[in-house]
Amino acid sequence: MEYTEFIEKVKLGLEEKGGDTLQVTMTNLIKTNRNKEPSLALSKAGETVVPVIYLRPHYEEYKKGKTLEHIVDEIYYIYCTQNRKKQIDMSFFKDYEKVKDHIAFKLENREKNSEMLQKVPHRQYLDLEIVYYYRMEHESIGKGSILVQNTHLSYWNVGEEELFRNSMKNTAKLFPYEFLSLQEIIGESFCSASEIEEHRIPMYVLTDSERYFGASVIVYNKVLEEVAERIGSDFYILPSSIHECMIVPALLYVDCRELHEMVHEINGACVAEEEILGESVYLYRRELKTIEIAWESHA
Repeated sequence: MEYTEFIEKVKLGLEEKGGDTLQVTMTNLIKTNRNKEPSLALSKAGETVVPVIYLRPHYEEYKKGKTLEHIVDEIYYIYCTQNRKKQIDMSFFKDYEKVKDHIAFKLENREKNSEMLQKVPHRQYLDLEIVYYYRMEHESIGKGSILVQNTHLSYWNVGEEELFRNSMKNTAKLFPYEFLSLQEIIGESFCSASEIEEHRIPMYVLTDSERYFGASVIVYNKVLEEVAERIGSDFYILPSSIHECMIVPALLYVDCRELHEMVHEINGACVAEEEILGESVYLYRRELKTIEIAWESHA
């Protein structure tokens, strides 16, 4: 059975089990970096949290011998037992005054996210894009984020400029930056020692306190100034993922092409597709207090 037929049969099976009260909708959820994943959204009237089921893992189980009926039963059971615990009153989200203190920003790849960027407020930064999200924390679902879309601005009655000012303040407060040696973070984040040490270049990691969308800290001039003071020189910024950047002191001659190739290798070996920020190399000039593109890559 082909994947598209499998999805349709699972959809029909769930509709039969759920009866008239369960709505099962097929969707291609747009994730970051052009990733689209055929999915099923399950909902009933009055529910504020709608689970989206990615079917690729279930299809792999089907190919290994699990029956279609078993898969349908499994998905329906998860929906019935877990989703009831996660219903949240989201009416607050329509009131900007209630959400504004938790709106932050993150950096995304511009070229790979062109479709997503048509639907969300955004701002250019170097060859990247600043986008906005609401950081949510609830006892029933833990921590999560809601991507701010153009439709949200309509009922908040605010513009992108307001989002930018507010998120600049909030992101620095909620997620202060961390500047670590590579040795401190190896094994915790993006790669293994063997993938990086072979390049024999002294490196640091710049991220935030949660290491969650931490590459955003490079937007703050004060952060870059403090990093330059600590290492005592200009430095290169390598976007190793949306969660962190690598910092390479510019004390010695470093070939930007080599740095670009290193980022390319790390992206291919260590970073999930949806977490790749880019492969350009940036240079921060200590005396001028400016950041620029030293080597530009195209997605």
